[in-house]
Amino acid sequence: MWLLSKNQLVRALPLFAAVDARKENWEFGEIEDTTTVAYNATKAPIPAGRFSLERFAPDDIDHFCDSIEACIAFNPPNSMNRAKCDGRVFSEEKGTISYSNYHNHAACRWEIRAPEGAKIKVKVHSGPTFGMEHHSYCGNDKLSLGYPSEDGTKKLFARICSSKNNSERPYNGLMPSFSPNGEKIQSYKFRDGIILDTNVLIVHFQSDQADKGVGFSMEYEMVNLPTQLPIIDVGDNLEEDLHGVIEALAPQLADHHEEKLAARLTKLFKRFDSRMVKCNKTQKLHEVIWQVSHEDIDKTKELWMSFFRNAFNQCDIPIINNNEDRFDGTSWPRRITTWFERLRRTLERAKAKEARLKKKAEKQG
Repeated sequence: MWLLSKNQLVRALPLFAAVDARKENWEFGEIEDTTTVAYNATKAPIPAGRFSLERFAPDDIDHFCDSIEACIAFNPPNSMNRAKCDGRVFSEEKGTISYSNYHNHAACRWEIRAPEGAKIKVKVHSGPTFGMEHHSYCGNDKLSLGYPSEDGTKKLFARICSSKNNSERPYNGLMPSFSPNGEKIQSYKFRDGIILDTNVLIVHFQSDQADKGVGFSMEYEMVNLPTQLPIIDVGDNLEEDLHGVIEALAPQLADHHEEKLAARLTKLFKRFDSRMVKCNKTQKLHEVIWQVSHEDIDKTKELWMSFFRNAFNQCDIPIINNNEDRFDGTSWPRRITTWFERLRRTLERAKAKEARLKKKAEKQG
């Protein structure tokens, strides 16, 4: 007969309901608890009290959610977890990310985006600001540091939790087989500071169904940055590239709307320049190797949004500094989104018209 403590029983109950949610690891002679809160088929968060089970994926950084917005939505409205998740994109050269005194079933995601060619240095703080349940592979509560690979899949640098002998010391439990080049990055490197070979870093925190914790605090710095140029000059380069997108799509646009799209684009950047002139005249931004492409509208929108966010968040005019959300609290995200919605609608109308003409020709033929 098994004798379980109250805490062990709480952990064991979900596993009795779904044995396949456990994963045997014969190589290390132990069984890993792999229960997590899952999404349903529509990717909507499952209501509190109706959690289902999902197999633990050792190489999956986003076991709860695949975007910042999805992570925030995972936490129930008006809950402590929702209030604590301040997930956003960081484009500043330096910054700090933290999540303190977490509760069960918490999820939050942040992204650090540096210019092409740059790398990101991270340091996870040891001491009283760090503490989360220890597990050999950090399979329960964990801080995951990952990056998107060239083939579009997500990869991990580390899965961090507390060390076995000291809860205030970050420990990397990611197995070598899931680490870059099959080599585990030693825990002390994350504590002392390590330069990661990526310009995009996904920071993801999640907790399981038992045990609360102190949380974590980490700092980052962008290194190997490209040459700096005045922000308005970088903006001019981006505007030129975006006009190139319109030109490339012109044959596909409905009713020759490329002129209207170009005029709106020029107006937006003229307004942007007028705001930047009011900022610190010495303000500069790293020259970005933009990968603007008419074949990837979502990526192009993301680049534009990221550039404006970085520019406005560095701006020292009161209209920006007095806004707690900085760029994201202004009307600019809506303006950029509206422009891309017009572009999409124009493309959709053109495709629909082409389909109608094709169908008509087939009938006549």
